[in-house]
Amino acid sequence: MICCHETEHYVFHYLENSIAARDIETIAAEQERCYEKICRLLNMKKVADKVGIPMDEKEFHCRGQFKSVHKGRPDELNAAMEAEGG
Repeated sequence: MICCHETEHYVFHYLENSIAARDIETIAAEQERCYEKICRLLNMKKVADKVGIPMDEKEFHCRGQFKSVHKGRPDELNAAMEAEGG
């Protein structure tokens, strides 16, 4: 059976009775710590403010399309620039 565990920023899928199932709380906590470090390192709030995208300091959402990931989702920055005629 496939199980699901959600955190503030992630959804983890894993097999019941697997090593991941046994350690899911540790895995999830570590990934959330990594998420915070990545956001701080990339200074995403400053970048978003610079292009006029409101963003909470603890959140980062990328709605753009990267190869086959998020296929068909609009890139909000490009859409905003096109709306302004740029």
